[in-house]
Amino acid sequence: MAKLARKDLEKIIARDAPGYRIIDRPTHVDSVRRLDRPDAVSADVDTIRRRYGVSAPSNATARAARAAGTKQPTEQPEDEIVVLEPKGATAADAAQGPGPKVVVVSGAKQRIIGRQG
Repeated sequence: MAKLARKDLEKIIARDAPGYRIIDRPTHVDSVRRLDRPDAVSADVDTIRRRYGVSAPSNATARAARAAGTKQPTEQPEDEIVVLEPKGATAADAAQGPGPKVVVVSGAKQRIIGRQG
């Protein structure tokens, strides 16, 4: 599936979230979370499906179709998660005010469909 172009994302953000801009990284150091290591590794999905008797086709079917060169039913852009901050925000502003906002942009609908923050 294709991703939306940065230019298209910026147009959607300008329309649906005026006063915000897309950022690649939060400007405030504390807003970057540390990644913790997992305690254990779980079995793969197909093993779990067999263990619990799930007979519906898995994602492996879609992967196999892609590997065989079969075109997927829809070729719409993917939904994307985008990090925003107010225009003109500095690291000092981020330390005092609310942190970055996260939105979900629908590739098919070309609009923001979810918000956090």
